[in-house]
Amino acid sequence: MYRSTVKTALTVTAAVAATLALPLAPASAAPVEPSAKGVVVAKGGLIGHVRPSTHAPANYTFPNGSAVTLDCKVPGPVVGGNPRWYLVVAEGDANWVSARYVRNVGPAPEPCDPSDGTFSARTTAALKKRLGPTTADTSAGTYAKGQRFRVQCYTDSGQKWYLTSTSRWVRAKYVKTSSAVRYCSNL
Repeated sequence: MYRSTVKTALTVTAAVAATLALPLAPASAAPVEPSAKGVVVAKGGLIGHVRPSTHAPANYTFPNGSAVTLDCKVPGPVVGGNPRWYLVVAEGDANWVSARYVRNVGPAPEPCDPSDGTFSARTTAALKKRLGPTTADTSAGTYAKGQRFRVQCYTDSGQKWYLTSTSRWVRAKYVKTSSAVRYCSNL
C-alpha cells in the first residue's frame, strides 16, 4: 500500500511540475478607465458641499493646490461662469465642488448620469425646477401637478433631489418615478 501511495504522489508531483513548466499566456484583463484628476485652484481652499450647490451645507475644505480625484460631473448653479460641479470623495464623504476652482489634469470626468437610460417621473404637486439641488438655488420654471418628465439620478443629504434630463433639479418628495433611481455617482 505504501508503494502505491508513493507512486501516486510522484505521478501528481510530475504532473504539477510539467504544468508549471508550460509557458504562460499573457493575461488579458479588461481595460481600466483612468479616473479623472484635478488640482484645486482656489486661494484659501475649495469648499466641498453635501449637494452640488453653493447653498448646500459645507462638508470639507480642499487646500489650494491639492490633487483630487473627480468621480463625475453634473450641472448646477453657475460659479464664475462655470455651470459644472464635480463629485469628489474625500475623507470618506461625498463632496460636490464647483468646477470653476478645479484645473483638470487630463480628461474631464464623465457625467454622473451615464447614458444607460433615464427614469420616467411624474409630479405629485406643482413643482419648481431649480438650477441646483436646494430651495435657495435659482428657480428655472415649474412643472404642473401630474406633469411627466425624465430623471437621471439623485443626490441626498437629508433632502433627496432628482437631476432631470433637462439639467434641472427637483425635490424628490414631490415626484413619483417608474423605478428606483441611481445615485448621481459612478462609484
